[in-house]
Parts: sequence; structure tokens; C-alpha cells
Amino acid sequence: MNTKKIVISMLVFALVATAITPLYGQAKQSNLQPSSTDVKTDLNKDRNISWQLVIHSPEWVRENTTFLVTITDENGTLVPHSRVRFFSHTYQAPNGTVTLLAPEVNATLDVIIYAYADFPYNYARSVITIVDRRDYLVIHAPSSVSEGELFNVVITRGNGEPLDSHYPASVTFFNQFEFTNYQGMVELRAPIVSNNTNLPINAFGILYYPAETKMITIIDRNITIGDMNGNGRIEFADINPFVYALSHNESQFQVQYPQGHYWAADINQDFVVNFGDIDGFVALLSGN
Repeated sequence: MNTKKIVISMLVFALVATAITPLYGQAKQSNLQPSSTDVKTDLNKDRNISWQLVIHSPEWVRENTTFLVTITDENGTLVPHSRVRFFSHTYQAPNGTVTLLAPEVNATLDVIIYAYADFPYNYARSVITIVDRRDYLVIHAPSSVSEGELFNVVITRGNGEPLDSHYPASVTFFNQFEFTNYQGMVELRAPIVSNNTNLPINAFGILYYPAETKMITIIDRNITIGDMNGNGRIEFADINPFVYALSHNESQFQVQYPQGHYWAADINQDFVVNFGDIDGFVALLSGN
């Protein structure tokens, strides 16, 4: 073998050795087990991955009533096997929900609700107001009234005490908005309905939390809007009693037309019989 060939061979081996040495080092290094320091670092990185819990509950609740608490993640997914702490007690929420009872309180106060779940969730906290019965409203009304009938509604505090006379409550019921008098009372009128109908009464006050909605049944007495003489039809014979209703009160109308219905003249159902009902009455007569 001549000298030139030997030099070339040596050069090739040197180049090959240079190329494979890093690969060999990497392969050897890949077989090494990580150090305890590396393991701790990786675990710490994993533990830094956490998901935030979210508590869903009412903003306020009356004392001695139950309410639902729901625990989800930030995407709104229920978190099973979570736990809720409320008034120094821990409650299990196996499906991500739990029903709690608001305790009796001496005065309205804010209480913290805590929620917990296993790793990787962070805990969460939320505030709910427990309302003392003196601070919320209660509606006292009949369970049912006949259509067109006047009825009284009384608003009290949750413990039955009267309202502060300087701060009346407002009551809403089917196009009617009234403030309570010094006795906490309002007078309302049932609308004309085509069938027995359940309608809500609501009450609000500056110093008080709102009342629970009260449902009242309006009983259908077969009164038809526009049927002034009570014969079951809307026709030209209804014109005179309609005009009479525009210029007289309910008592006078019932004396003049004992078979008729005064409030059948309230075409627009605003609980006032006036000239604003004329266009609607004409439309009914013409079949529109």
C-alpha cells in the first residue's frame, strides 16, 4: 500500500470517528437515569399546573331556606367529588352539586363559601348574603280571584311585621304598578282572561330584599272584551253600553246594565275605561 493510500485511509477513519462520537455520547447519555434533582424539578413543574374551581350559588338567600351550590371548572364542567365548606361545616358534592340550608341569623350578614377538590384544582371562595327575615318582603294575597274583580294585597316583612311607613313597597301585577299605603296594602284588579290563568305578583322595596313571586289564579267568568251587554257577542247593541261606561263608574254601569260587564269596556287592558279604548272597540265591532 503506497503512502498516498494510507494517508487517505487515515483521513477517512478520522472523519468517521469525528461524526459518530457525538452520536455515541448522546446514546450513552440517553441511557443515564435522571438525577434526584431532575426528578424534583419535573414534579414541581407538574404541580404548578392547576385548574381553578368556580362556585355557582345565589347572591343572597333567605334564612332557614335551602339553596343549591354548583362547583365547576373554568370551562363550566362539573367537578365531581368536590367539597364545600359553609358555616364551619364541610359538605360532600359527589356530582359537583350540593344543597345547603341557610341558617337562622340575628341580622343580615355575608358568609363565605369555600370549595375544594383534589389535585390539580385550586380552592375557590365566594360570598353569599344570608337575609334576616326582617329584611325581606312577603306578599299576602288571595290564591284566586275572578276576572275583573278588585282584590287587596298586603306586603309585610318576613317576620310578619309591617313595613316602615316612610318606605313603601312597590307592587307589580299585569300592567299595574302601585305603591303600598301606610298599612302596606294595595288594591289591584284582575284582568279579563279567556281561560283560568295564573299570573305573578311581585313586590320590591328600597330597604328590603324582594319578595318571592306570588302566583294568583284568575278565574274565567266568560267575560269577553267588548261584549258590553253580556250576551256573548260583540255587535252594534254593545255601542250604547260602551258609551255609557265611558262616562260613568262601575257601580252606575251595573245598575243600568245588570247583565253587562263594565270592565269589558277596558279594551286595551290598562285598567282604566276611557277614550283610549275607543279605537280598540271600533276595531272589534268591525271584526279586526
